[in-house]
Amino acid sequence: MVDAVAPAPSRRLPLWVIIAAPTACVLTGVFVLLWFKLPTWAPEWVVEHSLWVDPIVRAVDEVQRRPRGGALMVIEEALRRIESMGEAARPELLQALDSKSRTTRAFVLHVFSSTVDERLIGPLVRLLAKEARELEAQARTSGGASRIAGQRNQFDTIYAVLLNQPQAALADAILPLPAGNDLEAAVVFELAGKLADKRLIPALANILREPPGPWNELVGAVYGGRGLMAADALLHSPVPAAIPALLPAFEDASVGVRQVVVGAVRGLFKAVDFRLGQAMCRRLYDTDADVRRTAAKAMVFIEIPEAEDGLISLSQNAGSGDREAAIFGLGSIHATQRAIDRLAECLAGDVDEGVRASVIDALVKTDNSAAVPPLLRALGIGTPHVRRKTCFALSRTRWVHTTSVQEALILAIDDPDDPTSEWAEKTLLGRSLSPELKLRVQLAAEQQKSRREERARRHLN
Repeated sequence: MVDAVAPAPSRRLPLWVIIAAPTACVLTGVFVLLWFKLPTWAPEWVVEHSLWVDPIVRAVDEVQRRPRGGALMVIEEALRRIESMGEAARPELLQALDSKSRTTRAFVLHVFSSTVDERLIGPLVRLLAKEARELEAQARTSGGASRIAGQRNQFDTIYAVLLNQPQAALADAILPLPAGNDLEAAVVFELAGKLADKRLIPALANILREPPGPWNELVGAVYGGRGLMAADALLHSPVPAAIPALLPAFEDASVGVRQVVVGAVRGLFKAVDFRLGQAMCRRLYDTDADVRRTAAKAMVFIEIPEAEDGLISLSQNAGSGDREAAIFGLGSIHATQRAIDRLAECLAGDVDEGVRASVIDALVKTDNSAAVPPLLRALGIGTPHVRRKTCFALSRTRWVHTTSVQEALILAIDDPDDPTSEWAEKTLLGRSLSPELKLRVQLAAEQQKSRREERARRHLN
């Protein structure tokens, strides 16, 4: 008897497999499509319902790109949702800092604005460097240094989040300080000047004494070279040892080092530490002309009363550059009567017309009524250029409303220098004058007009 042969197993797939496989593929495709496109199609819905951070961040980015309003409410909801996720949201947020979208990066920085977490330091320092490189590259393409100057505040948000983190760990992340003089180095130096970590002080002080490297024209126009970056960081540092570490540079044998630190102090545009003030006063007697002139011009901003003797002495030097710098420094809103008297002497007696023009500006800057008499004398007896500049300067001061200045301007209408005469007339006619003064101005103007017409006829004949 022959045994029955068992039927071969069927090679056909079960019906459920045939149905499930393409269904799974379709569902996967739909999920992937919705993952990437739903934040664009329905960002408000995504922010409200998504269980993941990445779609929420992309939805916020889409909302902010739209021309219509409503972004603020969506952002507030997104912040609330992400906050409710707690620590679980942190890894995705850190990844979002690498986004190509500046809007996305700005949103994530806003999320982290009050977060204290040492894990943020590395990604944020890298983001700072990345944004610096991007801005420098953009500026080289268009805008130049003015673009960097106009957008340098974009780093402030990153600084703010970083400064919330443990200072020692943050100092570890930026030490050693960058070796270049590009924008990346500039922003790291600026950050170093905000940190209360004493290890940064010798690192910055050593940079002051480095030999100058190649000049980065683009970044240097805004931040200066490495030496100036380091000096500026020390001047702004909250570490008590920063100023003592900077002081030796004012006496350094290198003119370049002295020029850097004096220039850095001038750039503060505000009152300075007494020790810095004393160091700056000594530089008024520096053997290098550029150093002493920079120091002199700085005095109008940093308010050092002790500088008056040095400035007056410098105003008597043979070089007109020294005299102009000293005059600029004396023209402070805090100028004493002695300083104003010295300015008046220069206005009356200096042989250089450029110096006398500088005196006019300095006297006006004092905003002191004691400056009026020497200006009025210059309006009456100075050279045409000095009279013209004095007339223009007086017209823009608060003293133009006083009787003495208005009387002097009426006389200036008769000035043989046409620009002086015309400006005096224009100034007075633009003011609210008494009927008597207004009549005198009109008569003087008519007489001057007649004299001009007579001169024109003579010239033609």
